[in-house]
Amino acid sequence: MKFPASMIRPRPWAATLAFLLASILVVALVTTDQQSSTVVPLSLWARLGMIGFPYKMTVLVVALTIVAACIHYFARKAPDAYALLIVVAVIGLQTNGIAIGPASIITTLPFLMIPLLLAESFRNPSFQIVVPGLMFFAVLLLLLDIPYLAAPHVYDPLRFIINFISTLKAVLVAFLFVNLIRTESHLALAIRTFMIIAFISASIGVLQILLHLYAGITINFASEAAEWKPTFLALSLRATGLTTWASWLADFLVLALPFMLFRLFNARSFRWRSIYLFAILVLLAAIFLTFTYAAYFAVVAIFVMFPFLYWPRRIVHFVVTLLLAAGVLQVAGAIEWAYERGLSKVTQSAGMVERRVYLQSTLNEIARGPWLGAGIYAEEEFSENFYRKRVHNTGVQAWANLGLPGLLVFLAMMLTTLTQLWLMAAASHGPDRQLFQALGLGVIASIVEMFAEPNLTAAILWFHLGLCQASLLVYCTWRYPRPLVPAGGAAPRPA
Repeated sequence: MKFPASMIRPRPWAATLAFLLASILVVALVTTDQQSSTVVPLSLWARLGMIGFPYKMTVLVVALTIVAACIHYFARKAPDAYALLIVVAVIGLQTNGIAIGPASIITTLPFLMIPLLLAESFRNPSFQIVVPGLMFFAVLLLLLDIPYLAAPHVYDPLRFIINFISTLKAVLVAFLFVNLIRTESHLALAIRTFMIIAFISASIGVLQILLHLYAGITINFASEAAEWKPTFLALSLRATGLTTWASWLADFLVLALPFMLFRLFNARSFRWRSIYLFAILVLLAAIFLTFTYAAYFAVVAIFVMFPFLYWPRRIVHFVVTLLLAAGVLQVAGAIEWAYERGLSKVTQSAGMVERRVYLQSTLNEIARGPWLGAGIYAEEEFSENFYRKRVHNTGVQAWANLGLPGLLVFLAMMLTTLTQLWLMAAASHGPDRQLFQALGLGVIASIVEMFAEPNLTAAILWFHLGLCQASLLVYCTWRYPRPLVPAGGAAPRPA
């Protein structure tokens, strides 16, 4: 797969013409902005906080032009088309709030890229479409959902199809990354892009809250008019960045945190160590401002486990230090103070009361029929769930949606992935070991979050599982024969 020659070496006059046309367009927009801005729905301007701004369309077009120029620049620099698709797909994971109707980047990309990969496999016989163990688990989950089409008392056929496609698009994210990440260089690019997009998303989330607090500007791309939450502080606006839900941002940042930590302690210069430290602080600030409690516990789990992995010879020292710290905090009354001032307020907040309702109604339905579920997202329609929201526990969600078989398949998938990662970490050395340790920490963080988040159909989870599976394939199969054609059209590299 290669780029057209015009994309690699654009002619000089093309850039000049593009600049002149862009200048003319900006001048035309400035003079007709009041009329042209009415083409865009008011809801978008409201989300951008630009209702009263006189040059709305001009700013939007200039921003889109800059984005297009950046895409063109990176397309020229990309070593091959797969690398470009990896970058675009990772960006799509954090920009699903920017959508046209129900179509966002991460929603449409799998359905656009996968046919492209299939066409490449037909064109190039040596190009393999890979369906590893992770995808067999995913297919089992999808198959378990199909029989519920015959249960119209829960959902009508049209709503069932919509729910099924929602699950399918999340699963296809894993399939997409497994087949895009074809070499160690692709894997390194995906992880580097992952960290960069995480930092940019975290920065946008922090800026979003600062603009609201100090300038009164509310920029929000969430599914609701504004993502507010009654927290232990007060009724607070949650950081969402360019995503539809605060949990999307929080989950993405939590999964990027282990890679940042390893980079921080591996940095050999003060400059890079400072850069990674600053990036980690921005990530932690954004995670805090999402007010996603499950992400808080996941971050604590990562920080507790990281020293044991990075300094394995000092395990005894860390255990003794943790026990000593716990004893001192208990004697000083700090644990009781934290419970009274923090945890008790969290458990008594309106959000936690709602979540208990979701959980209780779903558990009641499971008790009535523990063997068979009711279909994807069925817990939204249970009689006692008057909030009409998903149960915030992934295991219970899988059980209620797909029955006991669905729960067992989902647990087997998570535990199999985690076991494979730790076996690879134990068999590897140096940077390779740290790669699998970082991926394993991400899986553990996801499991921690699953106790309070409905992540069964979350694209972020399937992205990380796809990244884990691709890493295992690249390292365990010695770059199984999937030759790569560089952008310049050189001969394929031998397998």
